[in-house]
Amino acid sequence: MELHSRDSAEFDGRYRTEAGFRERQAAWAELIARHSDATRPALDLGCGSGELLGQLAAGNARVTGLDGSAAMLEPCRPKVATLRNVELVCADVAEASRLPGLRGEVRDHR
Repeated sequence: MELHSRDSAEFDGRYRTEAGFRERQAAWAELIARHSDATRPALDLGCGSGELLGQLAAGNARVTGLDGSAAMLEPCRPKVATLRNVELVCADVAEASRLPGLRGEVRDHR
Protein backbone atom coordinates (compact mmCIF):
# COMPACT_ATOMS: atom_id res chain seq x y z
CA MET A 1 0.00 0.00 0.00
CA GLU A 2 2.81 2.40 0.87
CA LEU A 3 4.42 1.94 -2.55
CA HIS A 4 1.19 2.85 -4.34
CA SER A 5 0.62 5.84 -2.08
CA ARG A 6 4.12 7.14 -2.72
CA ASP A 7 4.04 6.59 -6.50
CA SER A 8 0.40 7.42 -7.27
CA ALA A 9 1.07 10.17 -9.83
CA GLU A 10 3.66 8.07 -11.67
CA PHE A 11 1.37 5.05 -11.71
CA ASP A 12 -1.49 7.10 -13.15
CA GLY A 13 0.75 8.34 -15.97
CA ARG A 14 1.73 4.81 -17.00
CA TYR A 15 -1.76 4.10 -18.29
CA ARG A 16 -1.22 6.74 -20.93
CA THR A 17 2.37 5.96 -21.90
CA GLU A 18 3.34 2.30 -21.48
CA ALA A 19 2.21 -0.31 -24.01
CA GLY A 20 1.71 -3.01 -21.37
CA PHE A 21 -0.67 -0.83 -19.43
CA ARG A 22 -2.60 0.10 -22.59
CA GLU A 23 -2.93 -3.58 -23.51
CA ARG A 24 -4.32 -4.38 -20.07
CA GLN A 25 -6.70 -1.44 -20.38
CA ALA A 26 -8.05 -2.87 -23.65
CA ALA A 27 -8.53 -6.30 -22.05
CA TRP A 28 -10.36 -4.74 -19.09
CA ALA A 29 -12.57 -2.70 -21.44
CA GLU A 30 -13.66 -5.90 -23.19
CA LEU A 31 -14.45 -7.62 -19.87
CA ILE A 32 -16.34 -4.59 -18.58
CA ALA A 33 -18.44 -4.41 -21.75
CA ARG A 34 -19.24 -8.13 -21.52
CA HIS A 35 -20.22 -8.13 -17.84
CA SER A 36 -21.83 -4.72 -17.32
CA ASP A 37 -25.50 -4.62 -16.40
CA ALA A 38 -27.37 -1.32 -16.22
CA THR A 39 -29.61 -2.72 -13.48
CA ARG A 40 -26.77 -3.83 -11.16
CA PRO A 41 -24.00 -2.15 -9.19
CA ALA A 42 -20.30 -2.69 -9.88
CA LEU A 43 -17.36 -2.67 -7.50
CA ASP A 44 -13.82 -1.83 -8.59
CA LEU A 45 -11.58 -3.31 -5.88
CA GLY A 46 -8.24 -1.57 -5.93
CA CYS A 47 -9.52 1.12 -8.28
CA GLY A 48 -6.33 3.14 -7.90
CA SER A 49 -6.37 6.24 -10.05
CA GLY A 50 -9.74 5.32 -11.55
CA GLU A 51 -8.86 4.38 -15.11
CA LEU A 52 -11.73 1.88 -15.32
CA LEU A 53 -14.40 3.75 -13.39
CA GLY A 54 -15.77 5.73 -16.34
CA GLN A 55 -16.32 2.55 -18.35
CA LEU A 56 -17.93 0.85 -15.37
CA ALA A 57 -20.18 3.87 -14.72
CA ALA A 58 -21.40 3.87 -18.32
CA GLY A 59 -22.65 0.30 -18.10
CA ASN A 60 -23.76 -0.16 -14.50
CA ALA A 61 -26.40 1.38 -12.25
CA ARG A 62 -23.96 2.33 -9.50
CA VAL A 63 -20.19 1.99 -9.15
CA THR A 64 -18.05 1.94 -6.03
CA GLY A 65 -14.34 2.50 -6.52
CA LEU A 66 -12.48 1.14 -3.49
CA ASP A 67 -8.79 1.57 -2.80
CA GLY A 68 -6.71 1.31 0.35
CA SER A 69 -4.53 4.27 -0.63
CA ALA A 70 -5.91 7.78 -0.24
CA ALA A 71 -3.06 9.02 -2.44
CA MET A 72 -4.15 6.73 -5.28
CA LEU A 73 -7.68 8.08 -5.04
CA GLU A 74 -6.56 11.71 -5.46
CA PRO A 75 -5.92 11.51 -9.24
CA CYS A 76 -9.18 9.55 -9.45
CA ARG A 77 -11.42 12.29 -8.02
CA PRO A 78 -11.29 14.65 -11.05
CA LYS A 79 -11.96 11.73 -13.42
CA VAL A 80 -15.23 10.84 -11.70
CA ALA A 81 -16.34 14.30 -10.53
CA THR A 82 -19.14 14.49 -13.13
CA LEU A 83 -20.22 10.85 -12.83
CA ARG A 84 -23.26 10.82 -10.56
CA ASN A 85 -23.30 7.06 -10.11
CA VAL A 86 -19.72 6.70 -8.81
CA GLU A 87 -18.67 6.67 -5.16
CA LEU A 88 -15.05 6.48 -4.00
CA VAL A 89 -14.16 4.68 -0.78
CA CYS A 90 -10.77 4.55 0.90
CA ALA A 91 -10.67 1.25 2.79
CA ASP A 92 -8.84 -2.05 2.96
CA VAL A 93 -10.03 -4.35 0.19
CA ALA A 94 -10.42 -7.15 2.74
CA GLU A 95 -13.16 -5.10 4.40
CA ALA A 96 -15.26 -4.55 1.24
CA SER A 97 -18.05 -6.95 2.13
CA ARG A 98 -18.46 -5.27 5.53
CA LEU A 99 -18.83 -1.70 4.28
CA PRO A 100 -22.29 -0.10 4.43
CA GLY A 101 -23.88 -0.12 1.00
CA LEU A 102 -21.71 -2.98 -0.26
CA ARG A 103 -23.00 -5.75 1.96
CA GLY A 104 -24.66 -8.31 -0.25
CA GLU A 105 -23.38 -6.58 -3.42
CA VAL A 106 -20.01 -8.30 -3.75
CA ARG A 107 -20.12 -11.13 -6.27
CA ASP A 108 -17.81 -12.83 -8.72
CA HIS A 109 -18.45 -12.49 -12.48
CA ARG A 110 -16.41 -15.54 -13.53
